[in-house]
Amino acid sequence: MAEFTTPWAPTAKSNRLPAVLLYIEGEALCDANAVAEGVTKMREAFALAWELDLPEWPGWAEVLYHQLSNGLVPAGAPPPPLLSADTSSVQPEVASHARDGRAWWSSDGALAAIAETLRCRNHVVVDGFLGRAGGVALRVALERAWGGGVLEPAKVALPGDGLNGQRSDRTRSDHIAWIDAAEDAARW
Repeated sequence: MAEFTTPWAPTAKSNRLPAVLLYIEGEALCDANAVAEGVTKMREAFALAWELDLPEWPGWAEVLYHQLSNGLVPAGAPPPPLLSADTSSVQPEVASHARDGRAWWSSDGALAAIAETLRCRNHVVVDGFLGRAGGVALRVALERAWGGGVLEPAKVALPGDGLNGQRSDRTRSDHIAWIDAAEDAARW
């Protein structure tokens, strides 16, 4: 059985809410016998999120439509999931050093624990690394980048072929930006 593939990349998350809002506005106009204006709004919605023109919507569209139809307007980006969270069940060695506070990650023991966690799990959470002010500044910069369309859906590529990857929601759901610090410093 062949896997169904979509004709385009999934709609960027930053376009989803505006698209569903336009769709709902178009529905309301059609219901009020302003069909031409309603159809125009729906076409604008389809231009932002092509999935809204499908017979069956993806989950994100169904959820947003339900929320907005019931007066539950989503409130921007969610908070970082691990901000000041206990990570001891995921990375006990790293978490044991994190209890010291301040620049705990600079000790030899913490660096060894971080290196071992990276070797075993391919990632590590260094919670509090930037401090509160640094974390807030990073969040503001990322929200600005998200709103400005700077972040793009990440792609999956074969080793050594990173520029020719394919977008796949099944393997990656994150968004990234390639940054040249010399040229893009003002943007960040």
